[in-house]
Amino acid sequence: LYSSSRQLASEQPQQAPAVQPAAGSSSSSSSSSQQTQGQTLLQPQQDISVPSARDSPQQPLAAVYGARRVTAKQKAAGVQKREGIVHVNSTLNNTIMVLTDRDHKVQTWTSGGTVGYKNANKATPMAAELAAKELAKKAVSMGFHSVVVKLKGMGKNKQFAVQSLAANGLTVTQLWDVTPIPYNGCRLPRRRRV
Repeated sequence: LYSSSRQLASEQPQQAPAVQPAAGSSSSSSSSSQQTQGQTLLQPQQDISVPSARDSPQQPLAAVYGARRVTAKQKAAGVQKREGIVHVNSTLNNTIMVLTDRDHKVQTWTSGGTVGYKNANKATPMAAELAAKELAKKAVSMGFHSVVVKLKGMGKNKQFAVQSLAANGLTVTQLWDVTPIPYNGCRLPRRRRV
């Protein structure tokens, strides 16, 4: 008992408190030898009570709980204003737009096909405008007020999409062209015979 309680006290002092022996038992000599060697028995943890305003009515709440900071988020009423990133991918067959937050987590997306266009009509400037309008409405309802637009791909549909985003309640702060440019990369596919 002596060796096991000493190991518990040295390894895990807070998790395994030692139990004091009852008075008049034969282990009283061992407990006295523990105290003489510098080993003290652990006491069980005491309950810590949090002071409340009822216990001390003469003190203000700031003195009991500490000062409270009011942040800008608490001051702003309603929907928080957020900044996002709109990725516009303009291909030969469609225009796909994705709205992400600053951590690049996808919030919503639209494309020329989701607004009702089919086949070759998905690649028209009108489809890009309507898709951007739909994305702007969703972004404003989520609390986004300004966006960084990253353009990728070829064609003029990107330009129509950016104009539609700016006209439908979003502030475009930056325009980035992130179209990948190969430096003598892969061989191009053969030209179409029309």
